[in-house]
Amino acid sequence: MADNNHSTDRDDFGHWLSGFTDGEGCFSLYWRQTRTQLPRAAFVLELRSDDTPILQSIRDYLGAGQIYTRQRKAAAMAILITNKIPILQNVIIPHFDRYPLRAKKSRDFLIWREAVLLLADVKRRPIVHYTFGHGTKPRYTPDELRRFQKLSQQLRAVRRYNSSSEPLPPRNGHKSTDDQQLFHFDQ
Repeated sequence: MADNNHSTDRDDFGHWLSGFTDGEGCFSLYWRQTRTQLPRAAFVLELRSDDTPILQSIRDYLGAGQIYTRQRKAAAMAILITNKIPILQNVIIPHFDRYPLRAKKSRDFLIWREAVLLLADVKRRPIVHYTFGHGTKPRYTPDELRRFQKLSQQLRAVRRYNSSSEPLPPRNGHKSTDDQQLFHFDQ
């Protein structure tokens, strides 16, 4: 009985986390500057530092992520960042596939998801060893870099405020996104 209760608690927490992410989360695509620019992705939650226990609970639930603090003008902030591609692909994406986002952030997720899967494909390739510089890096083709740039631009564009925004895109297995399909209430 305890195991069933634990899975129900995890399931409830999963639904809560998706709702929390709709309001407080960020699906980020960016370029990391090294000797060359490398495409990167991250899942980020940022709260005031007095809410750090919430981020710790989320990190424990996901089994991944790092918590950092930084000072903002008004208050100290705590940030949960998950940016390792295998974790994004195997933990974060499956979470939001299982517990879909219900608000506009679902648009961000779909674009971000595509970019993460692109980065994961590159990461699976044999590593290229460089004779100059440090270590090894996955090799991106020019088409892959252009694709990532386009996805990054799409992500920025979809975030712009538009008072006449379009309906949300269909989710896995759904033909439309009307309220009846988006929200499932027990009666």
